[in-house]
Amino acid sequence: MEVTFWGTRGSIASAGHATQRYGGNTAAVQVTGKDGTVLVLDAGTGIREITGSLSPTLRRIDIFLSHLHMDHIQGLGFFAPMFMQSLEVHLWGPPFPAHWDPKLRIPRGQVVAAASIVSPKY
Repeated sequence: MEVTFWGTRGSIASAGHATQRYGGNTAAVQVTGKDGTVLVLDAGTGIREITGSLSPTLRRIDIFLSHLHMDHIQGLGFFAPMFMQSLEVHLWGPPFPAHWDPKLRIPRGQVVAAASIVSPKY
């Protein structure tokens, strides 16, 4: 098993001199099993970096969202494998919170960027 931390920052991605040593991407961790299985823990801005490490023969990726805060989902729309016909991406996460408005399907008083990546917008 190999574990790679592509993003560990909280709240806001932060690029610049002060973050060069440890990086400025928000939460994204890649776990690759001996058999080549790929699990991604959270989908912050660091998830973009995972694309270059994937085997061309890979056919499935599982993404596990620990929770739905913006810093854990904001990279989904920029994760190229989400739009590759040859690759299945399975998204796993917490159940839809009861306090969300069922008609709007977004949290009351909040904007969720993940809602904007639903087809046919991309």
